[in-house]
Amino acid sequence: MTEPEAPKNIDEVTAGDVLKLIKSWRARSGDDKMAPRSIYTAYSTVCAFFRDAAIEGLISTTPCMLTKRQLGPKVDA
Repeated sequence: MTEPEAPKNIDEVTAGDVLKLIKSWRARSGDDKMAPRSIYTAYSTVCAFFRDAAIEGLISTTPCMLTKRQLGPKVDA
């Protein structure tokens, strides 16, 4: 088992970190499995968080720049 990553400040989060989060959601199985639309919904919430942080001047740019290629298909489970 790998060690969990140390927490990051909001201005240290990269697009790679967001992609890693999405991949972890897609890799869930069993009772923790997330439906594709749920992944899109959760990602849109993360995007709103970072957009608002950018508007407030807490970060210079949002790390949320993923496309369908990274998010996967948007289909009902």
